[in-house]
Amino acid sequence: MNRIISLMAFFLLLSGAVMTQPLSKEKDLKPLALPLQPDGSDKEVLVAAAEGIASEKGELILLSGQDMFQPLIIMVYAGSKSNPVQVSLHKDSWDENEMSAATNVAEGYCEFKVRSAGEVGIKLRGSSAPYVVMAMAGKEIMPKMESPFVKKGKEKTELAGKKESTGKSNTLLYIIIGVLALALVLMGVKFAGRKRNTAGLLIMGLCLSAVTSAQNRIRGNTVEEIRAEVERILEKNEKEEREKLDKVREHTEKAYKILKGGKDLWDAYKNLGSCMNTAIPAGMPSVPTFCYEADMDETGEGNCAKCFENARAGFNEVRYKFIKLAIIYRCTKSFADKSMAFGDDVSSIHGVSGLAWQAEKRKIEESVERLKKSYDDKYIELLQRLQDSMIDIAECEEQFGERDWYDRFGFMFYEFMKEKYRRVD
Repeated sequence: MNRIISLMAFFLLLSGAVMTQPLSKEKDLKPLALPLQPDGSDKEVLVAAAEGIASEKGELILLSGQDMFQPLIIMVYAGSKSNPVQVSLHKDSWDENEMSAATNVAEGYCEFKVRSAGEVGIKLRGSSAPYVVMAMAGKEIMPKMESPFVKKGKEKTELAGKKESTGKSNTLLYIIIGVLALALVLMGVKFAGRKRNTAGLLIMGLCLSAVTSAQNRIRGNTVEEIRAEVERILEKNEKEEREKLDKVREHTEKAYKILKGGKDLWDAYKNLGSCMNTAIPAGMPSVPTFCYEADMDETGEGNCAKCFENARAGFNEVRYKFIKLAIIYRCTKSFADKSMAFGDDVSSIHGVSGLAWQAEKRKIEESVERLKKSYDDKYIELLQRLQDSMIDIAECEEQFGERDWYDRFGFMFYEFMKEKYRRVD
């Protein structure tokens, strides 16, 4: 704790002033912490909401709590349709938005459908414009991966660069040690577009406990309770527009049903941040199989589907975990690199502070090394699980006359995964 406090003070010193705000451009603003919480009656859905008054400078909200593969819907209502609110989403810097929209004049409403590894910065601008933000996250979606299996006799090597879409849920089971090791970094700074003038979203995180009087989190234990409170707030702001309240219920119920359904969501939701890319590595080989129809038939119907069902479920689960492992590493490593680049740049103009920064930088570098080791350890574990699942598939293949399937065909895919997910930095 003392180390974190010291690091906090150090970066406040580097800024040239006691910064109680995230960005020097908007010195009167402080971010509102808005963590998503499980719905009291449905733990698969997370929900949070806040109200405030948007200024020309902008009000800031830091939304957190969702997993990178949980689809996230952010809904924004203007208190008055005639007084719109400009909304933008941010990842690395308040100066550079990932996407933006404005509440329309017809409903006084706009929404975003996104996926994000970590916190989402929301900036709201307006001319003393009342607003309500409601966010909902659904159950974690496992991408639907392109199958490497082809009907026996049609095998060939193909390039596969297609992006992945929906599937079943999974929990975060890996590289926890590495992520925790970077807790020091998470209390540091985030690289921003204006290195000397702008601290990133995590400097903002240092000030989460200080909330502006213009913003308040809306309390509630369920989606329904929060929705009712949102309606009450909007009714208070503009009583003559009763139809807007019906729209709140309509939007909320629609979002809830979509998130609960958990189907066909991947392509409809946009990634925030380049590190979230989930494209399959190019060069995936095709692997022949006796029971190709088992991979195609979602109902499990087919002469040999029952034999292959469990083996292929385990096979696909391991592939999904490889994808998630790579994304967690990529996003965390990228953040650490940007943090160190920011510290190097700022400390170069502060002689005394520069000496202190070198000591803190070494600690971050040590944390990165622990992260790398955690990745390598999990990589080895997943390779073994991949091989085990493919041996199970080989046993099914043998029942239908394809002996030595793994040695003849399966090893090609194993070697592909081994090479593509090997850490190279």
